[in-house]
Amino acid sequence: MLSLIFACVLLGLASLRHGHDWQNWLNVIENWLLMLLIFPTATATVALPLKYRDPSFELKQAYYLGMFVALLFTLAKLRYWR
Repeated sequence: MLSLIFACVLLGLASLRHGHDWQNWLNVIENWLLMLLIFPTATATVALPLKYRDPSFELKQAYYLGMFVALLFTLAKLRYWR
């Protein structure tokens, strides 16, 4: 799981390849928020009814699944981003 977090942080820095001005740093922060907060939180929120149905369900695993989905989404976005 630490390698997933590390990959998300490093992939968020991909916006700096064009320079180090303030707009590129805003893109880095946007990527980090998207990969480390927004997608994982949305995935865990959608999985919340499963926790109420099965108490052994771990929401932390759903959060990590959301991070993985955000990582794949960002990889696809960077593929076509120029």
